[in-house]
Amino acid sequence: MSSTESMMLNVYWLTPIIISMEIEDIENQSVNQQLNRMSFSHHANLPQVHSDTNDEATRYSFTTNMLRTIDVCVPDLSNIVSVDHQETKVRLGEITRKTAPPNIEWERRMEELAAFNQTKAFLRSHKNIVITDADKGNKTVAMYESEYIEKINKLLEDKNTYKTSRTDPTSTLQRKNNKIVDELYKAKHINKREKQLLTSTAAAAPRLYGLPKIHKPQVHLRPIASSVKVPCYKLSKYVGEILKPLISERYNVKNAFNLKERLTNISVCDEDVLVSFDVISLFTNIPTMLATKIIMIKWDQIQRTTSIPKHKFQQILDFCLKDNNYFMCNNKLYTQTFGMPMGNPLSPTIADIIMDDLLDNTISELKQHFNIDIKFINKYVDDIFAITNRNDVNTILETLNKYHPKLQFTMEMEENASIPFLDVRIHKNNNNIVLNWYSKPTSSGRLINYLSSQPRKYKINTAKNLIHKILTISDQKFHEANIEKIHSILKSNNYPNHLIRELIKQETMRIGNQQNKTPTTATANTPKKYYSVTYIPKLSENFDRSTLKEQNITLAYKTNNTLARIYTRTKKPTRQTATKQRCL
Repeated sequence: MSSTESMMLNVYWLTPIIISMEIEDIENQSVNQQLNRMSFSHHANLPQVHSDTNDEATRYSFTTNMLRTIDVCVPDLSNIVSVDHQETKVRLGEITRKTAPPNIEWERRMEELAAFNQTKAFLRSHKNIVITDADKGNKTVAMYESEYIEKINKLLEDKNTYKTSRTDPTSTLQRKNNKIVDELYKAKHINKREKQLLTSTAAAAPRLYGLPKIHKPQVHLRPIASSVKVPCYKLSKYVGEILKPLISERYNVKNAFNLKERLTNISVCDEDVLVSFDVISLFTNIPTMLATKIIMIKWDQIQRTTSIPKHKFQQILDFCLKDNNYFMCNNKLYTQTFGMPMGNPLSPTIADIIMDDLLDNTISELKQHFNIDIKFINKYVDDIFAITNRNDVNTILETLNKYHPKLQFTMEMEENASIPFLDVRIHKNNNNIVLNWYSKPTSSGRLINYLSSQPRKYKINTAKNLIHKILTISDQKFHEANIEKIHSILKSNNYPNHLIRELIKQETMRIGNQQNKTPTTATANTPKKYYSVTYIPKLSENFDRSTLKEQNITLAYKTNNTLARIYTRTKKPTRQTATKQRCL
């Protein structure tokens, strides 16, 4: 192995605005000297951290297992001289924000800024390169534009889900949305403030973009319609709030803490098996007509939360579910003829309603026709976890798949008496269930970097939350190994060793004292107002907040100088005059 191959590189998001590249053995050499020595093939020779990561996924993601983190980096790509995939070489160049941590030398800042500007200039002149996020794992993906467009077009070839449209309905839909809102206001179902909020004033057709599924063998794209400016966006959110009482608390878990609480008193026997069921492409396969039927059947629950008449509410529901399922891609307009797009604020609520009804029907049919009782069953969006007799799993899968021809499930059985679900691994331990924190192989372990230009309290709270989550959801017998993982994650994000040790000590003491702690009664607080402002090191910390506290105002800091200027704008509006068809 050459010296270049032995020095592994990593490019990925640290936060939504930071990318980190880690380089091994860099202590005695300058950054630029190291970077000038490093290159690797865009396809064949990307370093792999996880041995179980498939080759296809490795083509797209930059992964690592390094020791030291350089603040902010992105692929330089300046050695790309052709579109030949096998011949293309990628050299990593270092970039950073203009606001660098104060302990970095001025010369280093100027070098990084120069590299940043060079990378921007290169990507502007090489439009055939797409830099975007991965679907999961919070990683950064570099791929050719032609490949990106090919994958998007492959999705749109599904004639059972998409069809082209000749005219843009945005203006018509905006007028219809505002007419509905005006009627609701005149009938006194909404107040003046709600009318102003729900009125659409600057609507635009949704833009379709895709996030590469680097955790899947063929690295398909997950289609997402950016629907923030769709005419019914705010009305859909309003309807979603009205429909929330229909979502069953019986099946749905909020997070890993909630799951642990529900599994506390569950016991298992030798015949029990841990199993998970996953819906294939839930959102694009949601039967909206069935969803409307279910909602109308349960109208007695809905009318407790709204004064809108049943017939009017169904009209609004149809408008949100059917009329606004369109988007633009490749300078063409498409209508989604089945299912709902990811990006519609109503989609998660409708998905939950469908999945709850599916489970109700499945459990009832299993009991009635097969005398099968599932010992434990919970779900999170499209993932179902169950504990049941091992002889019943195939019957359960068949019954789930009978609910609707568009909703089909895959099944995963336990291995070595454990199975992953959410961000935990569920173990059978004698007759009990114990949990351990779990991160997927594609997870990058990125947090707010300790050297990043963010308020220190944000960094401390981020580390505290990580430690609290891992140690709280994990059984005591896993704590020693998990503390090592915590050290590794925080260290890779440049948190000082002494701070890591202190924060872990605080959390372990809290867990030890938790049983003796008397629960406190929550007091009613006046709702706070949050305002987003730019973070300026030192100045923001010294800002006098006394006036803000009197008015119950909290400032949420952000960084304006982000890497969004470098990443490919896959959601940007398509220019109608463009001669080349693009999703970008």
